[in-house]
Amino acid sequence: MAVWALLVDSKGVMQLIDSGKTEEEKKEIIIASAKRLKKTPVFSPQAMARAGKVWTHCKKGHELSGDNLGTYSHTGYTERYCKLCNQISRRNKTLRKYGMNSEDYNSLLEKQKSKCAACGSDEAGGQGSFHVDHDHKCCPSEKSCGKCVRALLCMRCNSALGIVKDSPELLQSLLHYLNSFKPVESNYVISTGKIVSISDKVDLTGKVFW
Repeated sequence: MAVWALLVDSKGVMQLIDSGKTEEEKKEIIIASAKRLKKTPVFSPQAMARAGKVWTHCKKGHELSGDNLGTYSHTGYTERYCKLCNQISRRNKTLRKYGMNSEDYNSLLEKQKSKCAACGSDEAGGQGSFHVDHDHKCCPSEKSCGKCVRALLCMRCNSALGIVKDSPELLQSLLHYLNSFKPVESNYVISTGKIVSISDKVDLTGKVFW
């Protein structure tokens, strides 16, 4: 297989090369790509033809334009990539840490009606995807065996559980702490970082005159 075809098929990366490049310039680009992939450069007619082609769609058929087009420069040329495929690839890589795939994730999300299993929010927060929560007593690390996956949580709930380290006792203590305080009476205001009585002289700017 030609190096250029290998670069496209194995990485899902599309190349944007100036069609005005000379044959020698194309060879230099292929050598740089092969070196980065740790492959032997192949100067076949197919590879040389691909070196001058502008790709309009990724290998999955997604159009490389608008918000779905990502680019970055490398060794003197510009690479184009599909943001959608890149996002799916990153998510699949994350799911594999929990012994899951996209079908497992979507099934769990559908079961939860696209809401956080803890607070019921339909807003995932963060990068827009609900977090996979697992029992850290079974798998203490960030990876999971897959059997101890509990549910999908929003970023806020997932972070909260991480902070208290899944401790029911600590959560109960925090709940008791909050319930031990009565609501603050309305005859106090906060001004310039101090809690003062509303009977103090306060002007329209919020300054307190002592």
